[in-house]
Amino acid sequence: MSENNQVVICFVVYEAEKIVTQGSFQVAEEASESVFCATDGVELKFTHLYRGSTCKTIVSSLRGGKTVDSFELDIPINRTKKKWKQCKLGVNHELFYRSQLETSV
Repeated sequence: MSENNQVVICFVVYEAEKIVTQGSFQVAEEASESVFCATDGVELKFTHLYRGSTCKTIVSSLRGGKTVDSFELDIPINRTKKKWKQCKLGVNHELFYRSQLETSV
């Protein structure tokens, strides 16, 4: 059996102290999109790919199909530590995220 490494991004979005959405997605070397719906009607679109030891990720917050906020993150691929990082997402939300390298058989 051979082992394959997969880069996975995990995230949680809070509004005040309430979780509005959470999830994870696998990142590849080709650009891809992952979309998640929050309980407050916001759609989160992650456009992502990885090069070397960094995930290039564009996070877009959409409401009614229109972009409310968008920014780029360079997320280092953590091979050992699974440390959460945090940033502001729009006016009312906080985005917590981390990357990890998973091995599948």
